Amino acid sequence: MMSKKIQELPRILLHDEWFVAGKELLAKEKEATRTLDELIVPNYLLI
Repeated sequence: MMSKKIQELPRILLHDEWFVAGKELLAKEKEATRTLDELIVPNYLLI
């Protein structure tokens, strides 16, 4: 018989924690975009 694994629910954040986490994620996304742009732009200059 297969046993079911109970998944834990994520912790509920306070508004301030949610806001800070969102700002941190946005900063990471911006950095990733800049890094990708640095890799892609030279390829466009070759065309």
